[in-house]
Order: sequence, then structure tokens, then C-alpha cells
Amino acid sequence: MKKLICAKDIEALGKQGKKVCPVDSDTLITPSAKDAAKACGISFSSVSGNCCESSPAASSACESGIDSELIYTVLKAMMDKGLLKDVIDQAPDQPYVAEKDCGGYKLVRGKTVKLDVFDTGIPENQVYYQELFGVPDKCPMSSGILSFDGKSRFDIDALYDELYYVIDGVVSITVNGKTFTAYGGDQFYIPNGASVTWASPDKAKLFYATFPAIA
Repeated sequence: MKKLICAKDIEALGKQGKKVCPVDSDTLITPSAKDAAKACGISFSSVSGNCCESSPAASSACESGIDSELIYTVLKAMMDKGLLKDVIDQAPDQPYVAEKDCGGYKLVRGKTVKLDVFDTGIPENQVYYQELFGVPDKCPMSSGILSFDGKSRFDIDALYDELYYVIDGVVSITVNGKTFTAYGGDQFYIPNGASVTWASPDKAKLFYATFPAIA
């Protein structure tokens, strides 16, 4: 079985005052272990045995198998080669987790979506949204989630052709003086240029799509 030497093993040897880490043909040394050895003035010697036999602390670390040091090294190498960039995008500051490929495919994990405040100009309103597809994805249309977390009402002019699907809740849309009420499962279209009054008596959640993509 291959034996792994990681940075913590070298650090353990350094604390013991060791200057040589014995290795053999079955020993794997991580890049960070080599850096640590250089910093501690420890050299690797090709003899029978290995550093884990000289250090109880290191032995415990190696017996557990592949550790976070090796995982980090592998992931970093993949990132440096750009192998992860187009596969998964889930940085802590991102509003959602998405899986992509270089051909334009994108899958958004709905349960990870974080909504931002939709500024209606009325502080009392509780309206939120998150755009999921659009210009950054080189998509000809935009789509996302619109959410009402409480009683809200506001006026807005449609700047795009807009389609909506009510996931749950109730919303009313007043267009040209006529009010339409939409419930969970309903869909509606708002043409570009329409002046609309939105209202919701309570919570509601909608999926929207616009054309062209919101710039």
C-alpha cells in the first residue's frame, strides 16, 4: 500500500528536531510536504521505512488514508487547469449553485437560490427576486424568481415581453384599468410597454421569463 507524506508529517518531524525523513518506493510526497521540508531544513532519504514510523503524530495522520492536504492539492491542480470553472459554480458569494459546461449548458439548483430585495420604491413592500439566466449566460432571454413575502403593492412599466408562472400564492395584476387575479398554477403574459400595478395580499412566488434578456 502506498504511504502518504503530507505537510503535517514534516512539521511533526521538525518539532522532534529531525533533519531526515526516510522514504521508500511506496511513499507518496505531497507538494506541500516538500515545501514544508524545505522550510524546516528536512531532507528525504531513500531508505527502508518512512517518516510515519518516526513520528506517532504523523503515523496517526497517515493511517487515516488520504487527508485534506491531498484533496486540496488535487482540487487546486484542477482549478489551475480550468477543469472546475465550467463544471460547478458555488462560490460563497454566489446567489445560487449552478452546474455548467463550456457549451452553454447551465443547471441551477433551486434549493440554493438566495433572493435579493426588489426595490419597488415603497419601503413597506416585501418583494424579492433573483435572476437565474440572462446576458451573463449569453442567453437571448432572462428568467428568474419573483417573490412576495407579505402584503405588497406597486406600479411598474414593463420594459420587456414578460411571461409569468405562479408557483404558489396569489397575485393580482392591473393592466389598462382591468384587474386579473392569478393563483398557483396560473400563467400570464405582460406585453412590452404595459403599465402594470402589482399586488399581493400575502406570500406568493412566481417564475418569470423576459424577452429580450434584461441588460
